[in-house]
Amino acid sequence: MITLASPTPHLVRLGADRWRVLDRDGSVRGLVETVVTPAGTRFRASRFHPASRGFRAVGDFWTIAEASETLRLSR
Repeated sequence: MITLASPTPHLVRLGADRWRVLDRDGSVRGLVETVVTPAGTRFRASRFHPASRGFRAVGDFWTIAEASETLRLSR
């Protein structure tokens, strides 16, 4: 388990290994979760898909900043 404080105001901690990513207007862009792999800890970004009211995986990143920015900046 990794313990990080929310590194930006656009992340809201949901648990020990999970954050909600918010857009500048406060709308939900997706989730970031930590994933432990043989290569090390990765941060999995999942985008909220309004039509299905669920989340779709975007990718795994080496830093929480990369994962959250990918969600915030992509459309």
